[in-house]
This record gives sequence, C-alpha cells and structure tokens, in this order.
Amino acid sequence: MNYMPPLKVACCCIFFLAVAYIYHPIMHMSFSIIDDPWMLLVNKYTHPADFGAQYFKAVFTRINDIQYSPVNTLYYALIYRVNKFDPYFFHLFNVVLHLCNALMILLVSERILQLFDIDHRKIISIITAMIWCIHPINVEPVIWVSGSKILLCTLFSLLSFYGFLLAFSRGKSIHWLICIVCFIISMFIKEQGMMTPYMFILFILAYKLRFPDQQWSVLFKSYPVYFILIVMSVTFCLFTVFKVNEVETSNFKPIATYPLLQRILLCFFCLRFYLVNLIFPVNLHYHYPFPIRPYDPVPLSFYAFPLMFVLFFICLILYIWKSKNFPFIFLCVGILLIQLSLELQIIPMTRPAIMADRYMYLPSFSLILLAVSWSVNSLYKKIHHFLPKRLLLMFVLILFFFFVTYSEQLVFNWSQFNIVK
Repeated sequence: MNYMPPLKVACCCIFFLAVAYIYHPIMHMSFSIIDDPWMLLVNKYTHPADFGAQYFKAVFTRINDIQYSPVNTLYYALIYRVNKFDPYFFHLFNVVLHLCNALMILLVSERILQLFDIDHRKIISIITAMIWCIHPINVEPVIWVSGSKILLCTLFSLLSFYGFLLAFSRGKSIHWLICIVCFIISMFIKEQGMMTPYMFILFILAYKLRFPDQQWSVLFKSYPVYFILIVMSVTFCLFTVFKVNEVETSNFKPIATYPLLQRILLCFFCLRFYLVNLIFPVNLHYHYPFPIRPYDPVPLSFYAFPLMFVLFFICLILYIWKSKNFPFIFLCVGILLIQLSLELQIIPMTRPAIMADRYMYLPSFSLILLAVSWSVNSLYKKIHHFLPKRLLLMFVLILFFFFVTYSEQLVFNWSQFNIVK
C-alpha cells in the first residue's frame, strides 16, 4: 500500500489551514450590495417553486440585464434549497468551488508538464496550485457571492481542458465527450468559456514546436471535434456581442464607444495592470473605473505601454528561441493572452469597470506555472549550492505569509460591502 510522504501530508495541512484562515470571515458575512441583490436575492429564478420544464426553458432563454448565465442561476437555486437565503452557505459553496479549482489546476499543470517533458512536475504542480489558491488577486470571485460565475466557468473550462489533454494523449472517446460537454456547460455560465477551444489549438502548436517530428495529421487526427468546438465558440461569441451586450436595460456604455486608438491603448493599459498585480499584488480594489472618457486626451504614459510590451516580448523571444523550453513558455504565455482577451476588451464587452481582479482568476495559473517551473528547475540545477537553496526557501516562506495575510485582509475589506441582510 502506498502512503503519502510526511512532507506531502504536512504541505496539505499547511495549505488547508491557510485557506481556512483566509476565508474564515465567511462565518459572519452577509450578501453584498454589489450585484448580489439583482443577481440573486430579487431574481425569482433562484428560488423557484419547482424545477419543471417551463422553469428550465425560462432560465435558458432569458438575459438578466447584461448577464447570460443560466447554469449559475441553477447553482443559486440548488444552494437556496439547502437553507434558503442563508449567506453562509452561498459563501461556503464558493470556497468549496475554489478548492475544486485548485485541484484542477494541480491536475492540469501536472499533465501539461508531463506532455512537455518538464522535470520535477509533481512538486511544480503542487506549488503552482498552492500559490494560485492563496494569491490575493483571486480573492474577489471567491468571497463575492456574485463572483460564482467565474468559479463555475473556471471549473468547467479546466475540466474541458483536462479532458482534451487526456484525449490528446490517450485518444479515448470518453475523454472527448468530457471535453465537449464541459465546454458547452462553461459557455452557459460566462462568456469566457468560449475561449477554451483556442487553448486546445495553442497546445497543439506548442506541442509541435516541442516535438517537431510529430506529424500534423497525427496531432489533428480528431479534426472534426476541433471544427465543432470552434463553430460553437464563434456562434456563442456572436450571440454575446449582438444579443447580450446590446440589451437596453444596461446602465453603462460598452468600450465600443471609445475610438479605435483609445481602445488599443486601453488594452495595453489593462494588460499592464493584470501582470503587475499578479507579480506585485498591492492596492487591490473592488472597482477600477475607466481612466479616461471617450475622446478625452490620452496621457502620454499610455503610449509607452504598447512599446514596453513589444520590446519585452522581442527580447524574450530572442533570449529563449533556441531553448528546449521555448514551446512550454509559448504555451503558458499564450494561455494567459487567450483567457485575458475578452477582459482586455479586444472584443468590446459592456462593463461598468475597465478591469477587475476576478478576470485574472483562470489566466493567472499559466504564469504561476511558468514561474514555479523555472524556479524549481533552476534550484535543482544548483542543488550543490546551499546558499541559493536557502535564499529561495526564505523567499517562498515570505511570499507565502504575505499572500495569506494580504488575502485575509482583502476578505475583511470585502465584508464591508456585505450589508444586505
């Protein structure tokens, strides 16, 4: 019989204690004045008398202001059955979903590392999942009841991606079925779900770069499945742009009201925000308004953001081009950009804020995976040098305690908005 090594048991205990400490204020939290009333409390579909055919038809055919998330409505309705509008259970289920997502991050990371032949994949995937789970930028969707759309969409997107990775390596029909069904469900939760098939295409391109001897016909042997997934994604995208985003009840205008140049500059402005706050999470807030109004003069600093990113990526590509890990880096950066594409307003979305911490919930894992992979493998290369190992351990401990402390503080800050009884 195989037993978990004591070190793994200790890591799991520390991890769950950290999560419990961060989110312990849910015991005393109520609902938030931000979106919870109209999305949950006064939404008649979250507490139906029965779950008949007419109910499901109404849930899946209605647009609630600018939100089309029927599966999230069903999620609320099921929790309501536990103890009606008891806020504790709504918060608790969000934390449980967050832990499930951390588990999926671990499984997906380990599978990617295995397929790309990266060393020390078990420890890398464990550390990646732990850092991702306690990272301050991921607090908002967990502690905010209305943030459940992000949690659910992430869960089914990761399940779909994991199903794809299994199907890619094993070729079983059941894995393709899991991939397709979870992808469809994710789109009925939040529009970000439509981006999942492009992660599949990106993975195949990166895999071809890593193993150039692989034939395209072998990599795309299930091309009808890819075609179906892309068609469904494009169809849902058109539905989102022309139906969901154009509802007359919206109280704010989409970014499409900005001229093209300002939209491009705002895209890079958002990208800078997400990357900086992933690396240095400070001054996180629940609302980030648009920094300029349409056709207003643009600050000169905004023009520097595109230039900095272009120069950075050129230098990065030149530095790692001949490295065997270039395909893995290409994949991780690509996942980030694909999952952030909607949040960067490349496809104009109707939103009251230009950015939000919750939009980095899923995209953040790929860069964390990349950073942890580089750090761990660099450490093992210098295993005979005690000082680098000791310094890295000290840095990880400091980072761990900072993330736990700051995340708990953010949870407390969010509790100030939970005043709906």
